[in-house]
Amino acid sequence: MTGGADVSVPATEAPSKRLPLLLAMAMFVLVVDTSIMNVSITAVAEDLDTSVSSVQSAIALEALVSAAFILISSKVGDIIGRKRAYVIGLVAYAIGALAMTLAQSLTAVIVFWAIIGGLGASLLLPAMQSLIHGNFEGAARAKVYALVGASMAIAAAIGPLIGGVITTAWSWRINFLLEVVIIAVVLMGIGLVRDVAYTGDRSVDRVGAALSVVG
Repeated sequence: MTGGADVSVPATEAPSKRLPLLLAMAMFVLVVDTSIMNVSITAVAEDLDTSVSSVQSAIALEALVSAAFILISSKVGDIIGRKRAYVIGLVAYAIGALAMTLAQSLTAVIVFWAIIGGLGASLLLPAMQSLIHGNFEGAARAKVYALVGASMAIAAAIGPLIGGVITTAWSWRINFLLEVVIIAVVLMGIGLVRDVAYTGDRSVDRVGAALSVVG
C-alpha cells in the first residue's frame, strides 16, 4: 500500500546534527510508553477505581489499534505528506500521554490513550521510516537507523525500571507527563525535518485496507 518512489534530500542539503537525536527521542517515547503502562497497571487500576483486567484490556486495545491501522496510516502519510503524518502522530501520542496524566476514569484511558494514541503510533512509525530514508544518505542514513533502533532497545530495557521507580516513589502520572515533555521537545525541532515527496499511486485499496484491519 505504500509503493512508489521517494525523493531524498540532495547531498548538498545536509540535515541538522540534532535531527537524529530527535528522531531517536520520538522512537524512545513510542516504546517506553507501553512498558511504563505495563508496570503501572496496579497503580492505575487503584487510582481510577477499576480492575487490573480492565487496564490490561486497554493496553491490548492500544496495541491492536496501532497494528490494525498501520498499513492504512502509511498510505495516509503518502497522501497527506510524511512530515504532516509524523507531526499528527506525535500530537496524537502527546494527547494520549496527557490524558493519562489527567485521567479520572478508564473511559479516558480507552478513548485518548488506547484509541487516539494507538492511531498516532500507526501514523508515526511508517512516516518516521520514510523521513529517515529521505533526509539522510549513505553511511549517515545507516547511522540514524542504528541510533533509532538502539533507542528502541534501550526503551524496552529500561522502561519497566524507570516506570517502576517513578510510580513507586511519586506517581504513575508523572511517567506520562515526562512523555509529553519529550514529545514537546521533538515537536520544537520539527523545522529540522524535510518532507519526503511521494510520487507513487495515490489511489486507496479499500478492500485491502479493510482486510488488513480484520487481519
